[in-house]
Amino acid sequence: MKYKKINGSWVIVLKKNEKIIKSLKEFVKERNIKSGYFNAIGAVSSVELAHYNLEKKKYTAKPINQPLEIVSLMGNITMKGNKRIIHGHIVVGTDKMKLYGGHLKEATVAATCEIIFNEFEEIVEKKYDENSGLNLMKVKPNLRKGSRTFKAKIFSEIVNINGKKYEHFGCKDEKGKLGDFFAENVGKRVEIIFKFIDNKKR
Repeated sequence: MKYKKINGSWVIVLKKNEKIIKSLKEFVKERNIKSGYFNAIGAVSSVELAHYNLEKKKYTAKPINQPLEIVSLMGNITMKGNKRIIHGHIVVGTDKMKLYGGHLKEATVAATCEIIFNEFEEIVEKKYDENSGLNLMKVKPNLRKGSRTFKAKIFSEIVNINGKKYEHFGCKDEKGKLGDFFAENVGKRVEIIFKFIDNKKR
């Protein structure tokens, strides 16, 4: 296995008889990488595929021992506790153009395997999911830069402006008004989208 970082991505080249999953495990350990994703092309002399049965919550495996082209290989690395988890899916083709695909347990490189690996800046974690029986990614949605969360109440009142009745909608938190909207035709259905602008520190 040889690798080099180019323009922020790792280029990994495996040679004949090297194992793909084993090599990826060695690579992320050597570089202390804990989260990222990869894709690859190449050829293998053998591969072990797997398929997950959701009802039985178990994998079934299928070894294929013949020369195969890697049509597509992609996957990711995440963390479960202190353990790195490499999860890959592969599609391989025969000389008759027949395709096999599934979860990649392991494969032996034939001529070469060329992998492009991209590392995440943040760690992505997996946790066991009882419903599926699988370790699934757990991510927290990003807040817009500079945004924050707070508890607020929506209010509505009728106001009289220059002899006209308006329905006044607003939103307040414990420190005061955050935004408001005036609507004519009091009593009719009014659909409103609030856009709160809060540039001051509250």
